[in-house]
Amino acid sequence: MSVAPGSVIHTDGWSGHGGLSQRGYSHEVIRPEGDVGEDLLPRAHRVAGLLKRWLLGTYQGAVRFSHLDYYLDE
Repeated sequence: MSVAPGSVIHTDGWSGHGGLSQRGYSHEVIRPEGDVGEDLLPRAHRVAGLLKRWLLGTYQGAVRFSHLDYYLDE
């Protein structure tokens, strides 16, 4: 990861973020439910959404986690 150990990470309640505490990060859940409503992390969601669209459009489903650094270098 590119986040300094000991950092506080703010996320939504998605279960995929559950292992952050075991990796040495402080994890604070901003929105525990998946309710649609006010977006508390609008920029983060926009960037993640645009990145996913770009990866799917460019590599058409052939994205590998091991090559993520190379994709982001582009």
